[in-house]
Amino acid sequence: MEGALKNTVLSLTALLSILLSGTANAELAIGISKDIIHAEEANALLLRYDLRDWHLGGQGMVWNFEDKLVSSIGLDLTYSISLLDFNIGLAYISDISEINGTHRNFSLGTAINIGEHSRVNFTHFSNGHNENNNGWNFLGLSYRF
Repeated sequence: MEGALKNTVLSLTALLSILLSGTANAELAIGISKDIIHAEEANALLLRYDLRDWHLGGQGMVWNFEDKLVSSIGLDLTYSISLLDFNIGLAYISDISEINGTHRNFSLGTAINIGEHSRVNFTHFSNGHNENNNGWNFLGLSYRF
């Protein structure tokens, strides 16, 4: 499991560094989050990339749940108003559980940008079905580069 996590992080880092090198008005953020509703023991690492001019974003997360690592990767549309960011998109979650019953999910997020480098963020993942649709609800703090 550790090898897969390492390869995922390295792949995302390489992809983001390529994108960052040629794109103006792009932003990379790294942070920590915690599920605040259904799985309070779930602590996550977050990597987010936004192309501000195109209103596109991508987010990868890894968290612990029931003695295993769960990961997600997603793409979204992002809209900013002053200090606030809003996003809606699609996400793939590696594990099916009683929190989320499918791999394919939608994502909703909001963030408050505090100063030049800090952000308080909230991310919700849900599958939109009636069964196993409690959803993940992560509240966190990120550092923006």
